[in-house]
Amino acid sequence: MGIVNSLKESVGAPFTNIPTEMLNFGGGGALGWGTLCGALNGSLAAITLVSKDYAKIGNELIGWYTKVAIPDWTPATPAKSSLTPFPTSVANSPLCHASISQWFTKSGFVTSSPEFTERCGRLTAQVVAKAVELLNANQAGTFQATFAAPTSIQVCTSCHATNQLGKQECIVCHKPLGHHGVEITSSMFINPITNTVPITK
Repeated sequence: MGIVNSLKESVGAPFTNIPTEMLNFGGGGALGWGTLCGALNGSLAAITLVSKDYAKIGNELIGWYTKVAIPDWTPATPAKSSLTPFPTSVANSPLCHASISQWFTKSGFVTSSPEFTERCGRLTAQVVAKAVELLNANQAGTFQATFAAPTSIQVCTSCHATNQLGKQECIVCHKPLGHHGVEITSSMFINPITNTVPITK
């Protein structure tokens, strides 16, 4: 809740009355369950608190998170690891499980490594900074949404729009199969469940 804590210092009330401890559960995708990334969880809560346009801003933040190689920000004083260059990865999902699986596979590190702790710290800082950037742009009237749903969403929802819900890459978790004359033949990322790049029919 870096955004709210900053507002507590710069604005004061009513933000000083908000118990940010209520979001302490968010680490590890909610108490280690690997669901929504805690950095997104806290940032989305702050966005919703301060802007009536939380839906469009939050959607753009999540979309950005799924598509960029992060963390690519280097703090002046790294907390746990000064490794250079520091590994980055593209999550293709807002889920903690998928996000860290992509990073583990690319970097070779494991959950007990200091690099993993460093990674999540840097990533959180970047997500908060992006959230503030989007909030400021919206306030200034310069906000422009750039996230577009992946091709896999368009393909899959052509049949499954009535029995699924989501905006992330379907084939992060689901095996790409040809259906009804439509075929997904390749993927640009590693399946975190099988640790393989699915190229199949």
